[in-house]
Amino acid sequence: MKLNTVPHAARQAARIKALAVARFGEGEEAWLVTEEACGRAEGQGRSTLLVLLHPATQIAFRILRPMADIGPADIAELGERAATLAAEACC
Repeated sequence: MKLNTVPHAARQAARIKALAVARFGEGEEAWLVTEEACGRAEGQGRSTLLVLLHPATQIAFRILRPMADIGPADIAELGERAATLAAEACC
């Protein structure tokens, strides 16, 4: 069940996208950010899903915390694979 229909979700998603762009740069890729119920005790039962959409491929990341709790350190830890993909000039 997606939970990003609440009014503040768009602001949270935009904030997380801005963190991702600051970390990986801006180019051909796009970021999709959503919050889902995950049924786990961590993260108050919510997880944040970030998907890097690139013309060549896509990579999904799941962070076991709600969008409101995501900060720069979470984005910094997403990995070099995302950084390399985001840095590619062409597919």
